[in-house]
Amino acid sequence: MPTPREQKIIDKLNTMTINEARQAIANAQFGHKGSQDHTFASGLLIAKEGSLRDASEAESLSIARKALFNSKIANMLAAAAIIIAAIATYVAFINSP
Repeated sequence: MPTPREQKIIDKLNTMTINEARQAIANAQFGHKGSQDHTFASGLLIAKEGSLRDASEAESLSIARKALFNSKIANMLAAAAIIIAAIATYVAFINSP
């Protein structure tokens, strides 16, 4: 359970974008570098960035899986087209005079 002071920092950071939070921390809005508040705010920012990175990586993985599935379907359709073309060629050959 965060202390009231920590909760105030959490609430303030949650209203900011990542870039705004990074700027606020760099401008010592959460205390000077090395202070308890600055360290806490920096840790929250690092955790928030990590969560966003994880979500982005999960989305990328999902897109890659869909692309792999689609390529497998495309390969099956291409194989079917080759078979149909071979059969059509055979039928045309045996029916030629």
